[in-house]
Amino acid sequence: MKIAILNTFYYPDEPGGAEKSVRILAESLLALGNEVHVICLGNSPESIKFNGVAINRMKIDNLYLPIGNSHKMWFERIAWHTIDSYNFWASNTLEKALAVIKPDVLHTNNLGGISVAAWTLAKRLGIPVVHTTRDFYLMCPQTTMLKGDISCKNVCAGCLPFSIPRKIVSKSISSVIGISKFILDRHISQGYFSDVRSSVIYNPFNARDSTYTSHGREVQLGFIGRLVPAKGIELLIDAFRIVLLSGVRARLLIAGVGLPEYENSLRQTAATMPIDFLGHVEPDSFFPSIDLTVVPSIWQEPLGRVAIESIAFGRPVVVTPVGGLPELINRQYGAIASEVTADSLAEEIKNMISRVANEGQEIYHAAIAAATKFLPLEIAKQYNVVYKAASVRN
Repeated sequence: MKIAILNTFYYPDEPGGAEKSVRILAESLLALGNEVHVICLGNSPESIKFNGVAINRMKIDNLYLPIGNSHKMWFERIAWHTIDSYNFWASNTLEKALAVIKPDVLHTNNLGGISVAAWTLAKRLGIPVVHTTRDFYLMCPQTTMLKGDISCKNVCAGCLPFSIPRKIVSKSISSVIGISKFILDRHISQGYFSDVRSSVIYNPFNARDSTYTSHGREVQLGFIGRLVPAKGIELLIDAFRIVLLSGVRARLLIAGVGLPEYENSLRQTAATMPIDFLGHVEPDSFFPSIDLTVVPSIWQEPLGRVAIESIAFGRPVVVTPVGGLPELINRQYGAIASEVTADSLAEEIKNMISRVANEGQEIYHAAIAAATKFLPLEIAKQYNVVYKAASVRN
């Protein structure tokens, strides 16, 4: 099968977990015998191959690439998002790429800078579209549905004009996939993808060759991710303080980077506690150094890739009850706080520390076993089924 995967960015441009997931999926589809072409954005047109996947970069048909633009003026951002509501120019550029590839199916993912005009184009060309919804792009120009640190329950008045074209065109695709039941249900409840075949397929992640290790009486807790308020790092520090006050011996390792002023405020808050800020650390070296992972998000995470990573390394996970995170957690290897509060999170962390001390090896093996459902080839096989169904239905 000839598959064209459309995503805003592709390797080596990987600003987030979505890009990693798309790359792993593309290479796994290739391993299953498909011909895989990726179409993405760049500063200039380019056609190369990486790990057997053909990569076609298009020059963006908008004011700038949607990355590293925090310095842009408000009127530039409004203009960018207005164009991105339905980008006719990007559609014309994409049509040329599709004319060369002639795919059996177009798999769209993150569409920032390309827009849902890709869907209308594919329908006109008779190419079935499978779309994976990985964030809130269709509802919110910022993709997060956040106002400050508060998650929006519905599309707000400011986002409504940008979301209307996206909702209308969403009815034209062949199939929609949510990376979690949460993110899929949220879109459908808001009127997106009406009468479109839907399914849930989680993100792929390779299990790692690792061994069970214990760090002794001082338990090592870990957080890894971007240092931004929505990730709940301040909540985690507050919860960790409560854990320490209860007499538990533990250390918290925080891996990731953020804006300097925010990082400094976190360091000041954590100054009197055994908390180490590690900066950027690769998962392969981070997870073996900890006993358990905490994912303290305060926003509605569509899935929470870090939880999958932790399980794949055999590390138990404690999460907040938001977004798609609870879908990934089984009591055999994880716990879900009852509320997004420091007290609730601290309680589950203490419980998990006790469990690690008494059942550490059993938890490790349960996590490793659970991670097999996220293996890339297994995920790619699920996508193959959706692609074939979309082609037949089209």
